[in-house]
Amino acid sequence: MRGLGFFVAVVFVGACGGASQTDLFGDPQGAAPSPRGGDPGPTPTSTTSPPSPPSSGCTQITYYRDRDGDGFGGDETKRGCDSPGDEWVTQGGDCNDDDDEVFPGQTKYFATPYEKKSGAKSFDYDCSNKEDQAPPTKTAATACKRVGNTCTGSGYVPVARQSAPGADPLCGATQFQTCSIGPITPIAQCDATVAETEKPVTCR
Repeated sequence: MRGLGFFVAVVFVGACGGASQTDLFGDPQGAAPSPRGGDPGPTPTSTTSPPSPPSSGCTQITYYRDRDGDGFGGDETKRGCDSPGDEWVTQGGDCNDDDDEVFPGQTKYFATPYEKKSGAKSFDYDCSNKEDQAPPTKTAATACKRVGNTCTGSGYVPVARQSAPGADPLCGATQFQTCSIGPITPIAQCDATVAETEKPVTCR
């Protein structure tokens, strides 16, 4: 009995002596017990997502090879993120990439044609698939014909050339036909006179 009384006294004194009170496991009284047996407890889960890796992709575009340096490329193309070189541009549609006067949007008019790959002569300098005269539009010559006291049929003489679809036969014309009434006779007819013009018909 003496031994038991001594143990109780020691425990009582320990409980009242210090400012910090602990339980039998050494934890502060009132605190959540520490994990036992070497278990470290659950690992806290982070709520912050890791940053996404930077995108390595790019937007590929079509480049056109511009052989004549007019800012528009022909049929040869490449796709990529960066230009393949100085001869490559982002605008296509050049219908003759061997002539820097021929390109989409050309505004000038020309008196002489250029030669296409097919060998045809063309005035389609703006690559619109047709030839347009400089205004005002010129009239083509036809067979002279008397109508009352006047003659019809005056106009520019069409040019004979191998041409592509959409060609205007008056483009490049340098001759003009004038129809006039001949000598006064009971059956006076219209005579045709052809002369060189000062300015040929220009087109694009």
